Amino acid sequence: MNTALDRAYRALGLEPGVSPLATRRRYRELMKEWHPDRHPDGSLSHVEATRKSQEINDAYRTIRLAGRHGKVPLRPSRPSAPTASPPMPDLWKDTVGDRVIAGVVGILLGILIDVSLMGGSVVMWVAVPTVLGIACAALGWRSFGAVIRLIMWWFV
Repeated sequence: MNTALDRAYRALGLEPGVSPLATRRRYRELMKEWHPDRHPDGSLSHVEATRKSQEINDAYRTIRLAGRHGKVPLRPSRPSAPTASPPMPDLWKDTVGDRVIAGVVGILLGILIDVSLMGGSVVMWVAVPTVLGIACAALGWRSFGAVIRLIMWWFV
């Protein structure tokens, strides 16, 4: 490996080949600690912080430039036992409880629509909540987006 790159990693206190994210985090930690503005002007600590922050900046710049040109070897990953990732939940499948709750909410939404429309007939007072309750129970939570869009279209 390049000796300048070795020195840059040593200046940041890192092992050669760490990830760019880990390098950036370490750079930020060191700059928070050694930034000259954190030390009183004219003091010995300010002079030391200025020198150290320049060293940290140069090291980080060297590592970044080497990474851009593909000269930073990444550490080989340790062979590990293959692990099966957990199955992704199917968001389109609702449980029975979800369907029951969706049906009840659909009925309440139908009643709300009837109240807002001031429906005069009994058929309207029964049909709208029943149809919305059945639709929401059959389709689950997916149907609410369609119902809300329909309501917005109707009233706006």
